[in-house]
Amino acid sequence: KPHLIDGRLFVAELAKKGAPAYDVIILALPNPYTAQINRFYSFEFYRDIGKILREGGVFSFRVASSGDYISPAQAQFLACLKKTLATQFADIKMIPGDSAVFLASPSEGALTYDHTVLSRRINERGLGLDYVNAHYLPDLMDPARIKYAKESVDNARNVKINRDFRPVGYYYDTVLWSARSDPRFSRLLGALDGLDANLLLLLAAAVFALSAAAYQAASKSRAFPYHLSIAAAGFSGMAIQVCLIVAFQAVYGYVYYKVGMIFAAFMAGLVIGSACAIRTIAGKADATAAYRRVQSLFYIYSFILALSLLAGLRFPQPVFFILAAVPGILTGFIFPIAAGRSSPGFVYGVDLAGACAGALIASSMLIPVIGISRVFALTGFINLTATCLLYYQPLRSRT
Repeated sequence: KPHLIDGRLFVAELAKKGAPAYDVIILALPNPYTAQINRFYSFEFYRDIGKILREGGVFSFRVASSGDYISPAQAQFLACLKKTLATQFADIKMIPGDSAVFLASPSEGALTYDHTVLSRRINERGLGLDYVNAHYLPDLMDPARIKYAKESVDNARNVKINRDFRPVGYYYDTVLWSARSDPRFSRLLGALDGLDANLLLLLAAAVFALSAAAYQAASKSRAFPYHLSIAAAGFSGMAIQVCLIVAFQAVYGYVYYKVGMIFAAFMAGLVIGSACAIRTIAGKADATAAYRRVQSLFYIYSFILALSLLAGLRFPQPVFFILAAVPGILTGFIFPIAAGRSSPGFVYGVDLAGACAGALIASSMLIPVIGISRVFALTGFINLTATCLLYYQPLRSRT
């Protein structure tokens, strides 16, 4: 019976009921080369599969591979899937080939590589199979090929578990495919993955803070703290939007018809923030003090998001829209004030450059390498640096 619902959401709803319902589950999807597909290869998805699979049942999927040679990048990718499966299933078998077939069962000993046993089971159960038969199985289950594949995968180093909020699966797939087109880029991606996530977070924050402080000390520019804060707001706003979209998709299983609402919430926040800034300026209030306070709210907001995810909170759908609106409000407030104190065109360019960097770096590297919670923390450190420079040398109007 077909179910017109997202597959991930369907499995999650069945898992909540707690009653095992299936003897066999087959996942028929491509490699996890996007964040959308990756959620079907994550720890959280396998956990739900384990809840709806009966004792002795089998879960299976296949990914592109090679039967006779497994490169280090391919081994790392396959090892990530195997290690993630091992958190939920007692018995795991990987059959090498042009497509590596993974079989997993919650029952130890339910699976076998012995082609004679499999042939006997086919005959005993009267299965009329055209392709998987007694003539095909000996080559498929060749012991030498299986041993080589197992050793290659088991010897892969620094392999991480694929999770919804740290989707390293599509990152490893990117490393694998880039090795075929640009080996230098593939090695760079591999080197980033080899670093400890917390160390990478602190290193990135420290480099940004020291670079900003050194430039400010050397140039003594009154405009630089402002330009940095606008760039930080652009970077953080887009990075947070990307993280919220990935998180929403992971939690609720669909995002395409909701992504418009998420961005609409952000744009509505821009309108609200701009209106508040215009009223602040028209009311002849201390715009500089208000600017600094709002910039401070940016890093407080980012750190709260990071702590919320670390605490395991899962937000209802309306909360996602509110969370998307907040950076819009903050950015919308500081932009008009900044545009009145420097060249509006340059301010706009700096904001767009920061936003472009935030969307590109967050989606391609930061989210899979350090995870969504640490991306929030990184945006917090970036805005904390910008705030410190604003307090160190407040902006003054050119007029």
